Amino acid sequence: MNSIQDFNTIVDKDIYGGKAYWLSWLNQNNYNIPPAIFIPINFSTTNNGTQKKVSDFFKKEIKLKSVKFAVRSSATTEDGTFSSQAGIFNSLTNISSIELAVSKIPEIQNNKDFVGVIIQQYIEASYSGVIFSTNPNTGNKNDILINFTNGNSENLLNGDEIGKEIKISNSEIDKIYEISCELENSILYELVKLTKEIENKLDYPVDIEWCIDSKTNKLFLVQCRPITNLNFITTELVKVDVENIDKIPQEIQTNDKVKLRLNASKNNVLTTNAYLTLVNKKDYNKLNILELVDEQITQNKLNLGYCEVLIKPSTLNGGVLRMFSANSNKNLAERIDEMLKLTFREYWQAVIIFHELYDLHYMGIIKKIQSDYLIEVSHGGFIQKGITEFSQYIINSELIIQRKNELTQKFAYEISNGKIEAVAIDKKIELSENLLAKIIKTFAPFIEKNLTIEFGISKCSEDYTPYLIDYIEDKTNISLKSISDGVVSHGNITGKIVNIDINNEWSKSIQTHFHDGKDYTGISQNKYENIIFVANKPHISLVEILEKYDNKKIGFIFKEASILSHLCILLRENKIPAIISSKYFKNEELIDINT
Repeated sequence: MNSIQDFNTIVDKDIYGGKAYWLSWLNQNNYNIPPAIFIPINFSTTNNGTQKKVSDFFKKEIKLKSVKFAVRSSATTEDGTFSSQAGIFNSLTNISSIELAVSKIPEIQNNKDFVGVIIQQYIEASYSGVIFSTNPNTGNKNDILINFTNGNSENLLNGDEIGKEIKISNSEIDKIYEISCELENSILYELVKLTKEIENKLDYPVDIEWCIDSKTNKLFLVQCRPITNLNFITTELVKVDVENIDKIPQEIQTNDKVKLRLNASKNNVLTTNAYLTLVNKKDYNKLNILELVDEQITQNKLNLGYCEVLIKPSTLNGGVLRMFSANSNKNLAERIDEMLKLTFREYWQAVIIFHELYDLHYMGIIKKIQSDYLIEVSHGGFIQKGITEFSQYIINSELIIQRKNELTQKFAYEISNGKIEAVAIDKKIELSENLLAKIIKTFAPFIEKNLTIEFGISKCSEDYTPYLIDYIEDKTNISLKSISDGVVSHGNITGKIVNIDINNEWSKSIQTHFHDGKDYTGISQNKYENIIFVANKPHISLVEILEKYDNKKIGFIFKEASILSHLCILLRENKIPAIISSKYFKNEELIDINT
């Protein structure tokens, strides 16, 4: 059907374009739009009946006296689910007659064979703008954004005017009459309610152009389209390596966990297999996650299970969402599904990265300090969390051990059936000079770039081949002499002692990651006093203290501490004084740290 159609029929996107389709959809669903007529693509205005048909339609719908018109593009590539093409095609407004409007059809189509045309009543507006049913910047469906201006919105939409902005949360909708706003509260309420209603009907987020008739104070919707940046082109599971880089959205490639594995792949550095699950909410109900996992995942004999982390959105309810599963596709699919359910309560997209977890013989951290190498290593995992005993080695540029401090480890932290357990081992941590040299050579591409490298050596690795677990950019400076003197982070502070018992909080630290932060509610501090916290180890969960307290007014003393653990790096980044000392300190005792 390639004839002229009016807004009382839902038109075909492929014939009349995306904009025409959405206007006809709005009208058929009883939303108030200005009367409009749709000209198909490849339409010839040499047809003498065009002007009469357009004129007859508008005579039937409205009184033509003093009415003005808008002539707008409606390309088949416009206002789609994955591409809006907003602002690319022509629109002409404030046209004084039907005859003039019809004469503009060739100008709008501009010899393009995929551009339809809309002729629509032009509303003289008191206010107009755009409403987003979901925050387009964060993807949070609980936030509604409205951008508006006085009069008509041509300058607002083409970027010549900034306009005024209102943000309303879902919880505020029923209290909207209490909001102080230039728009009438009844109009604002109607606009927000119908926008969320449209979002719920379509099950994806939309942005809607609207205006208020200056003569009747009536609300009109003049355009509707999906918010395209909140939908992936496909829902899929992708292995993270350079061969699949074209399947990974650009914004996801920059995520630290993804970038790590892409860089490892480029530099031929061994790491565990990792996969991305990219899911749109609109695809979720028809998605068979176990089937998706079964198609992609081959069981690895080295693998104990998986760690799953939600990376888009980066946080949920103020924290990082992280889970662990057993080495079974069924259990992995269950964890992914659990994370998706939680995410889709608030967001339209989810990206989960999950990677294999090996049964570790050793886990370690390595950093270059001047021309030497500092390596700290423990049995089992989670040395970077600051919770385990460890052995420490200093190796020179000739790969010869200069100094070592080998300890006996009392507890190792291991993964079993998707859970992390503390296992008593009472075992000395000893690495040979050859193995230490192998570790340095393996990670040479990264060690020279101010990166602190976290690595593992699997129990099933017959030749003790190290593999990359993670790295973090670490530009903090500390000398080998400072380390031997028990300095964790340089600085000077005099303050009262507060002892913290965190021995039973290892599981909390495992769930906390570098730069995660939450509120710490344990201790009060007035603005005049300094506090020096004393703890057995630098558990990463203590990062909560950094979030709550003035970093210039706190210090730390640890009984023992991995210099390269996450918390110790953060202390140096924030210039918070910290030392290692086995001395006993009483609460409220006033002491001085001067490093």
